[in-house]
Amino acid sequence: EGFTPDQDIATRVSEINAQIEEDMGQVIGTSEVDLDGVRENVRASETNLGDLITDAMLWQAGQDNEEVDAAITNGGGIRASIAAGDITKKSVNDVLPFGNTLYVVELTGAELLEALEASTYCTPEPVGAFPQVAGIEFTINTGAAYDAGENYPGTTYAEPASINRVTILTVGGQAFDADATYTIVTNDFLAAGGDTYYAFSAAESGYDTGISLDQVVMDYITEELDGTVTAAAYGQTANRIHTISYNDVTAGDWFTPDVIYVTLTGLMNGTGDGFSPNNNINRAQLVTVLYRMAGQPEVTGENPFTDVPDGQWYTDAVNWAAANNIVNGYGDSQFGPTDTITREQMMAILYRYAQYKGYDVTASADLSAYTDAANIS
Repeated sequence: EGFTPDQDIATRVSEINAQIEEDMGQVIGTSEVDLDGVRENVRASETNLGDLITDAMLWQAGQDNEEVDAAITNGGGIRASIAAGDITKKSVNDVLPFGNTLYVVELTGAELLEALEASTYCTPEPVGAFPQVAGIEFTINTGAAYDAGENYPGTTYAEPASINRVTILTVGGQAFDADATYTIVTNDFLAAGGDTYYAFSAAESGYDTGISLDQVVMDYITEELDGTVTAAAYGQTANRIHTISYNDVTAGDWFTPDVIYVTLTGLMNGTGDGFSPNNNINRAQLVTVLYRMAGQPEVTGENPFTDVPDGQWYTDAVNWAAANNIVNGYGDSQFGPTDTITREQMMAILYRYAQYKGYDVTASADLSAYTDAANIS
């Protein structure tokens, strides 16, 4: 109250602000697509902007360190989107306003897995720790419960007592190895154990590059992308983070990699809330998997089975299999769609599917070592 600003200082402040605005308004590139930095999205799922930022981090780290494997930044550090059109310094700074720097850290595979499990503990609910990544492909099973242990020191976040939700598929393009050592580029906030990343701060080796994250992204756009974020490169996400949701599958189960595979390829989609891994497969389910493997071709011909009603989830698959001599039923116009399939039936159906696909089926083996070989139909 009663304060009169010094006119010379006020004028100088205005001049400096004008210079800053002019500098921040510089166009450093263009984008052919909207880059998604929406708060609820970057904190719960992979986005194309998250891909761009982590690609830039990986690129920058690779300039000086050829051994860098992957990049991770937290969705909570991404604060804005970038609309299609001109990209200015200001628009990048709006996305990354905290002045974070690029930090390189060495982790074991087990430490990396712990960090990803902890940072996705509530996915699909948004959380600032959610990892945007490059050089890593992993799956989150949102149906599995997070096994919360003790809180990390100085935080309200619980460490995982076991790994239930996250399965890392590849790091640096190679199959994940929990015992391997990986070089990860991240930001200084996470490297210091920010959010749920205590495993990063506990790592034995790491260093701060001192390069600001917003500058890294601008350099990546201008130098590596030649000034254009193309729709071909960033029109969609790179499919690095997958989600499945089964309440009866955990990351440590022996069959989890196979469940992930059949789910992500669309061959199976579970039985409701769960995958039902211990259930026997029935005849309709097997034929449906084969139909999906074949690309769900157009179905021709009449339905030959009286126990396969129209409009069921398996109807097209059974009709397709019958039309292509993959199945022929029980001989009395019955297919038995809900009957548990026997091993003998499965082998016959797979053999006929192989014939349908034109595979070589001339191989033959001596079955005399099986004590029940004489019982095979």
